[in-house]
This record gives sequence, C-alpha cells and structure tokens, in this order.
Amino acid sequence: MKKSLSKFTIVGVDPANTGAAVVITDNVVTAVALWKPCQVNKKKGYKLQISYSGIVKELKVRTAAHIGHTFSNMPFLSVCNGLALEDCYVSRNPKTAISLARIGGSIAAPLEVKSGLPAHYVRANKWRSVVLGVGGRTKREQIKQIVLKEIPKKIPSIKIHLDSLGYYDHITDATGIALWLLSKRNT
Repeated sequence: MKKSLSKFTIVGVDPANTGAAVVITDNVVTAVALWKPCQVNKKKGYKLQISYSGIVKELKVRTAAHIGHTFSNMPFLSVCNGLALEDCYVSRNPKTAISLARIGGSIAAPLEVKSGLPAHYVRANKWRSVVLGVGGRTKREQIKQIVLKEIPKKIPSIKIHLDSLGYYDHITDATGIALWLLSKRNT
C-alpha cells in the first residue's frame, strides 16, 4: 500500500491592526506572518514579516487584503485545506468591531479563494476553552500569559518562529485558533 503524499494544511488568523497568521502542515508550524501598522508612501499601511524555512521576509503593504494575498501566494501555502479566524466582538465601541471585521474579511478573502472553502470563525473564549481549558472569566493580561506559555507546549514547532519574530500573543493566538480548527477535524 502506497503512502499518501498529500499534506493537510490549515491557516489560523488573529485578525487585527496588529495581528498574525499561522500555517500548520501535518501538525507542524511551517510559516507565520506578523503585521503591524506603519506608513507606506505617507499613507496607512502594514509592515508584514513572514517567517518560513528558517528565513524572515519583510515587506510593506498598503491594505489588509494585500496581507492575505501575499500570504496566500507564498511557496509554503501551495494548498489550503482550512481557514479559521478569531471572530470579533462588539464591546463598548462598535467602530472597533467594524474595523476588526473589515480587516479580518480582507485578510481571509484571498485565503478562502486559495482553499475554495469558507472560513470558520471562532470566538476567543471558545478556542481558548477547547485548546487550553481556560475559562471565560480569566483576566485579559492573565490570558495573554497563559497563551504565550502554553501554546508552544502544545505545538513546539512554533518556537522557531517566535524566536525569529518575537514572542507576540498575536502569534500564539493565531496558533491556538489553528489548533482549534484541527480539533474540529479530529472530532
């Protein structure tokens, strides 16, 4: 019996002005993107850093859609079998939720085209509960520390990317979202 050469690849995204995306292929983190707001030709844009195959590629892009487009066309993402994003929530300021939804949708669209599947959206408290067993009443700063500490234990291949890009909770959140999607596949 021949072994299948097909790889199972998913993407987890923590969408925000400063956010991250993580690619997991066959239970190994193969790439991470981290973006932050910056100026591009005197206009709002994003500094995008992508860690893969032991290198970090850095560029500036104009829009959130460019983040998804650039990421979806990288060599490590020849196929995408699934995509999950952290869902936004409406708190005191609805404008923030609208902005986050726009960023998430812009980043997700090129990745949805790549996979041919709609994105899964998961609330932060849901993926944290499933992946880490963290309850909904845990304080925000405490949750950040738990996620930064526990996610690398769950999938150690994230460590090389954290060492390259920095220990940002956006990266570990995106990894947790991808692990949540993997858990859905295994149930």
